[in-house]
Amino acid sequence: MKTKKKNKKIPVLLFIFFILTLLCIIPIHQLLKYKNTPPKNEQLIHTTTTRWSPEFIFGEIDKTMFPVVTNPKYYAFDQADTILEDSDVVYFFEKNGTTYIYPAIILSYHHVVNDSIESEPIAMTLCLLSGSAAVYERTVEAQVLEFGVLGTLYNGNLLMYDTSTDSQWLQLNGEAIEGYYTHSRLKTYAPVLKSTWGAIKSQPNIAVLPPIREMKFYRDFYNSFLKSPFGIESLGERKHSPLFDPFTIGIGIEVQNESAFYRLDDIKEKKIIQDVVGGFPIVAIYNASLDSSSIYLRSARNQILDFEFKNNILIDKNTNTQWNSNGQAGEGELKDQRLQSPIFTEAYWFSWSSFYPNTKTF
Repeated sequence: MKTKKKNKKIPVLLFIFFILTLLCIIPIHQLLKYKNTPPKNEQLIHTTTTRWSPEFIFGEIDKTMFPVVTNPKYYAFDQADTILEDSDVVYFFEKNGTTYIYPAIILSYHHVVNDSIESEPIAMTLCLLSGSAAVYERTVEAQVLEFGVLGTLYNGNLLMYDTSTDSQWLQLNGEAIEGYYTHSRLKTYAPVLKSTWGAIKSQPNIAVLPPIREMKFYRDFYNSFLKSPFGIESLGERKHSPLFDPFTIGIGIEVQNESAFYRLDDIKEKKIIQDVVGGFPIVAIYNASLDSSSIYLRSARNQILDFEFKNNILIDKNTNTQWNSNGQAGEGELKDQRLQSPIFTEAYWFSWSSFYPNTKTF
C-alpha cells in the first residue's frame, strides 16, 4: 500500500505568508502609533526656507534656565494690590467675564504659564526681548501639550518646546519651526493687551498671576532685562529694517499672508487707524482708560464700517452708531453689536520686521 507523500511546499508557503504578514502589520502598527501619539526624540525635521533658517538661532539650549509656571492659584485684587505698584506693566486678556492679568515683572522671568481656564488647556507666553505676549491653546491634534523655554532665540524671539515631542515653537506667532510638529501653528486663545496695574485693577472679576519667588528677585531681573541688548544681538548678521527705530513698539497683524505693523504712538495720536489687510477691513483703536490699543474687524451686519471721532465720540459714518474703545456698540442702529477681534500681537519693530520683512506700515 502506497503512502501519500507530504507536500513540502505548504510549510514553505505558510512561512512566506507569515513573513509578508509581519512586514505589512509592523509598519501599519508603527504608523498608527506615530499618528495617535507623537513619539518623543524622533529625528527632527529641519526647515531650510529663507524664513525659517537655522542661522538665525541665537544662544545655547538650556531648558533649566527659566522655570515655567504650571496651574497657578491666581490672586484676587486684595492680594495682588499688596505686591504690585500702579506703574507696573501687566498683560491681560478677558474670557467670559474674568480678566486674567499677568504682571510683566513676574512673567518675564518664567516666560510661559501652562494652565487650564474653564477646562481649556492654555499657555500664556511672553518674550520680553521682542516685546510680545500671546496666549495659545495647548491642544494640538487631540494632544494636550506642555511647554517649556528652550533657552535660545530665533530672530530675537523666544523659542519654546513641547515636552511630548521636543518640537520647537515660536512665541511670537505660535508656529513650530522644527520637530514633529513643524509647520503646525498653535491656535490663539484670546487677544492679549498691555496696560498698567493702576489702570486695570478696577476691572471687576480679576485673576492675577501670583509670584513664586520674592518680588525683589522679580523686579531686579525685570529691570536688568529691560537694559539687555540681546534682542538686537540675536539677529546676528541679519539686518533689521531701518524704517523705524528697532525698539519702536507697535501692533502687528497677519491676515491671508499679508502683514501690517502700526506704531502704538500713531494709534494713540490718531485714536483710530483704518486699513485693509489680507482683504479684511480692520481698525486699530486706542483705549485711553487702559492706555492700550486693540485691532478689530470693522464690519457688522454684513457692512463695512467707516469710523471717525465726532465730538470725542467714536461713531461709524454708515449708521451713526456710537462705539466704545472695546468694540462695543452703544446708541444707534447697531446697538449691542460687537466688533470681532482678529489675531494680533504687540512687538518691537526689529523682531516683527525680521519675521515679516514685507510688512505694511502706516
